[in-house]
Amino acid sequence: MGDPPCHRLDSVDGVIVVACETEDRATLNRLVPSDVPVFRGEGDDALARFCKALEQFPAEGVVRVRGDNLFIDPGLIDRLIQAAESHPSCDYVSYSSRDGRPAILSPVGVFAEWFRASALRKAERLAGDDLDREDVTRYIYSHPETFNLRLVPAPSEIDRDDVRLTVDIEEDWDHVLMMFEALERSFGIGSESPGCWTTSRQCEIAWRCSIGPMRTCNSFVPSPFGRGLGHLVPSPFGRGLG
Repeated sequence: MGDPPCHRLDSVDGVIVVACETEDRATLNRLVPSDVPVFRGEGDDALARFCKALEQFPAEGVVRVRGDNLFIDPGLIDRLIQAAESHPSCDYVSYSSRDGRPAILSPVGVFAEWFRASALRKAERLAGDDLDREDVTRYIYSHPETFNLRLVPAPSEIDRDDVRLTVDIEEDWDHVLMMFEALERSFGIGSESPGCWTTSRQCEIAWRCSIGPMRTCNSFVPSPFGRGLGHLVPSPFGRGLG
């Protein structure tokens, strides 16, 4: 049926997982590959936790992938980094939906976002609302008067109302299982193919991040390039972590 649809992303320097301190260590150790570092932070303040992760793993430019988005397109990440490099004054780069909102808020679930670490630290100092602190980048993209934003129009093929690939409710979970089973039958994904994701691990990550007792942890992210998982992905534009 052809080669498995795996793609190695070469435009990042490294990958880490950012998790809550309360997450079960045994589960993390089982799900996260041994060569991927994990940063654990306390409390429900995701913004502060991410900034602390940047203290331990310094980077100037960061690509963030949400834990409930399993079908991240690495080609779209490459475009994000290229846009950031082409517009060095930008604090935040992401895709925009047809309604003008950042596409990471859509249920399509294939988008990432890029931001400058200095912008995140500034947001951490200024954000006071609980909602702004529970979502890592909400304060940045909600304050265009403070930050230099660049929203790239999402490809029309996937900027649709009838596509939902994110994992947020139980129906999404069932949907993802069916898709992975179809991919496994067609391309062998889920077997021990070198450099490819595995169905069982990806599905368990999705479930634990989005539905169950680990719902507060939005940090497990499928690596589209076969190195495991990641949440904080410094770009070569900043030459940080790597």
